[in-house]
Amino acid sequence: MLTPYRSIFAIPGALRFSLSGLIGRMPISMVWLAIIFVIVEKTDSYALAGALSTLAAITAATSSPIWSRAADRYGQRKVLSLSVPLSVTTLFIFIQAVNHNLPRWSWFCFVILMESVFVGLGQMVRRRWTHVLGDNRNLINAAFSFEALADEVIFTFGPIIATLVATTISPTAAVYTCMGFLLVGGTIFLTSTDTEPPAATHREKSSSRAILSIPIVRAIVISYFFVGAFFSSVNLTTIGYADDYHHKTLTGILVAVWSIGSGIAAFINGSIHWRISDSKRYVLFVALLGLLAIPLYIAALVTPGNLFTMGIALFLNGFAIAPLLVAGYSVVEKNVPDSQVTEALGWSLSALIIGNALPAFTTGKIIDSYGAAPAYVIPIFCMAAAFAVMIKYQGTWRNP
Repeated sequence: MLTPYRSIFAIPGALRFSLSGLIGRMPISMVWLAIIFVIVEKTDSYALAGALSTLAAITAATSSPIWSRAADRYGQRKVLSLSVPLSVTTLFIFIQAVNHNLPRWSWFCFVILMESVFVGLGQMVRRRWTHVLGDNRNLINAAFSFEALADEVIFTFGPIIATLVATTISPTAAVYTCMGFLLVGGTIFLTSTDTEPPAATHREKSSSRAILSIPIVRAIVISYFFVGAFFSSVNLTTIGYADDYHHKTLTGILVAVWSIGSGIAAFINGSIHWRISDSKRYVLFVALLGLLAIPLYIAALVTPGNLFTMGIALFLNGFAIAPLLVAGYSVVEKNVPDSQVTEALGWSLSALIIGNALPAFTTGKIIDSYGAAPAYVIPIFCMAAAFAVMIKYQGTWRNP
């Protein structure tokens, strides 16, 4: 089971860029939680914090493919040498604006500035894996599975670290901690030049095509939008569900159990020698994630307030998440030229980000009006929509 992982990390420089990429992207699960702590401390307004975080998500989703395209065309080191210091600087300016109570309209301007220099290290790490592994699909599956496991570590421990620092030291210190992760991880990553993919040649630049004009890539990106909505709706509903039964302090444990299920599945997925195509595997796990969303709804209605039952349902649901994301990223990477892989993965990330921001209002209204249990129907509809997208584009994956 460990053989594929031994193989990928036997490659010189692989461990360095993978672990530095993990450190550098820790802030994605921390920074807005820390910022919300700061804003609520200064204004006592969750509505304002929510508006700023929504604007941040839209801006980051817009900028990510642009920076990813630049990384393909000019090289990762050049892009990160610019974006990492800009990200740290603009984040520092924004927090100072909040702490010094500058006009609130300026906060929105600083958020746009801050998120416009957002660069997803996740797609750069995955691009490096495809560069050092070549066309070995089994090892790419193992590498992408390891990165999915790393993402679960990030989203499990990042919020814990942010909350711990914010509550024991100060909310601003939690933001500075995020800056530290980005500086350390980003610097080590960009200086790992021996594994950096080459920048696109002039010929590759001139012959590049619009990423979303490729049907199978477009299908994955659109379906990822609904997958992102699924993640957000499950997360928000689970928070509301725990709160409904006066177990709000246990919310983090429920979400962690969900992530653990996905992390275990990621590890297993990377050790499997799959005999079906990446695209068919993606459709399989889209369907499975939708089916495994039904027990969440059943657990909430049949055993109301029983967090043990809900925990089991979340754990089982998590088993479909990492394999789905790994297969989706693999399909996208496989169907674009090497000179456009980072950009294509950037589009996938943007779809997840925008989708993540989509269902908050509808889910919140259901929770406020009827309680959290009925809101578990939203994730089912999200995955039904994702599956419908893949059925519409079935010609692209039945015969990829």
